[in-house]
Amino acid sequence: ARFVAAIGLLNSAAMFSAIFLLPLLLQKRYHVSPGLAGLQMVPFLFVTTVGAFTAGRITRRTGLVKPVLAVALCISTTGFGLLALPHAHNGVDQVVAFSALAGLGLGGLMPTTLVAVQSLAGPAEIGAMTGILLLVRAIGGAFGATLAGVALTMTRHHPAAGFEGGFLAGAVLLLAALALALRMAEIRLRTAVSTG
Repeated sequence: ARFVAAIGLLNSAAMFSAIFLLPLLLQKRYHVSPGLAGLQMVPFLFVTTVGAFTAGRITRRTGLVKPVLAVALCISTTGFGLLALPHAHNGVDQVVAFSALAGLGLGGLMPTTLVAVQSLAGPAEIGAMTGILLLVRAIGGAFGATLAGVALTMTRHHPAAGFEGGFLAGAVLLLAALALALRMAEIRLRTAVSTG
């Protein structure tokens, strides 16, 4: 359960760093209006939902967690890595595409970590374990947003480096989560798990 909680924390940190950085990147580097930047976040948010739905279906069908976590982390790490590369995105469309790739993987982690924690808990502990995971995710979100803000503040004279550093930090967090996922034992889901 510790590994799953840590993966939940790292995933949430990466997600909130992206939510913090992406609109600012679109506005500062590509001079997109705030309203349009918000609209261009829709693909990221939409594919996060698609990733969550798809991962939930696969996990329920196979009863296995570890492969779904590993694949989702590889996808999200790739998206963050592409966003972090200098001059990797030369236009708004590429930023949106790379962020959608990251969102697909991030979304896949949300239901998978939840049902994994619930499967590891005893029947009397499901509520407590679910609450702990949600608390850990909230802490991770705060950490991720703070980390992104620090990356921008430390490089305020070179904004491009701040964005690249912020996305690179997200990729590193996800790589750490992938290492944890590969180390943990396989978790077989119980048929009575609530997917809340």
